[in-house]
Amino acid sequence: MRVTHLIRASAGGTIDRYLLTLLPALLADGIDVDLVVLASGEAPADGSSDPAEQLCRAAGALGIPATCQAMPDRLGPVLPGGLIDLLRQRQPDVVHTHLTYADTAGVLAARRANKACAVVSSRYYVPDSPYGPLNRWFQRWLWQRIDRGLPVSEAVRQACIEREGARPDRLTTVGYGLSLEALRVGQGARAVLSAELGLAEDAKLVGILADLESPPAAATDALKAFWQVSGQQPDLRLLVIGDGPGRAVLEGRARGYGLAERTIFLGWRRDTPAILAALDVLLLARGQASLLAALEAMALGTPVIACEDAGLAGIIANGETGLVVPGRDVDQLTSSLALLLDDSDLSATLAAAGQAHVAKSFPIAQAVSGTRAVYEQVARRR
Repeated sequence: MRVTHLIRASAGGTIDRYLLTLLPALLADGIDVDLVVLASGEAPADGSSDPAEQLCRAAGALGIPATCQAMPDRLGPVLPGGLIDLLRQRQPDVVHTHLTYADTAGVLAARRANKACAVVSSRYYVPDSPYGPLNRWFQRWLWQRIDRGLPVSEAVRQACIEREGARPDRLTTVGYGLSLEALRVGQGARAVLSAELGLAEDAKLVGILADLESPPAAATDALKAFWQVSGQQPDLRLLVIGDGPGRAVLEGRARGYGLAERTIFLGWRRDTPAILAALDVLLLARGQASLLAALEAMALGTPVIACEDAGLAGIIANGETGLVVPGRDVDQLTSSLALLLDDSDLSATLAAAGQAHVAKSFPIAQAVSGTRAVYEQVARRR
């Protein structure tokens, strides 16, 4: 079985990071996998390393053949020939796409390269904002050309059906799988991060991980909760992991709360697991990163407080494996944060229960077997 995975690398790298766990596990299971990373071809304006090149290097270090393919920022009806040529050379049985840009490129290129090739698409999150008419039409167009969708949860599956027009018989739920070995970051994560940021090792660290959309409503709620708790805890620091057009707004609000010196904006980081492991509490704003971030933090033994989100339904049991706060209830978010920072026994209990839950319910072997079964089904039908 030959499978080519297709993704457009991003600075945030949330799904990129997951592929670095999934692909080696699929390879170990006997599936001939490779990775094509779609890149804009332009160097980042800030001079940092290109995300596509970073992902290719990381995949190659794990034994996964990886290729960067230059692509335009926006796809039109005529696809550049480079991707088609790559797939013609590779002749995969399945092209497995990740996120909308790669879905579109994969649908346009796979059948032109090989009419017998099946297209599988992973779906990772429930969008916060409603679809407009054009987006709804486009999603239906995509689903008519995708052989099988792999939503990561039942909530995402329902969204694919109700909001995007996907056929239920073309959807198979395959949850995230985590490798605790791959996530293990060592006992020194807290000391390393504290030294990097110039903080005392006994400083308490609260983290937010979110795409900072504009306006960054959910992240603003978390910031307000931190502000309301911080007056009683002078050693408390807030780490904001993420970036986007709403970052400047959030930075302004942090200054307005008098938190400029106590809020550290980290941007997107490739070492997110090490940061999650160093936190005392992770606050999850709503958005596409939430489900994987929740599972990673729990696996690393970090207690999680999550705003109620359809994508997290069934993942965190309130009061058992973490704390869940209804919608935009900032007062409850504040009281939950204060509770975990003050009650170390409760924090440790939730952390241990969350870690056990992830180890039992989200093993990488489960994701591999589910994914492999889908590959075999769609390849036979072709």
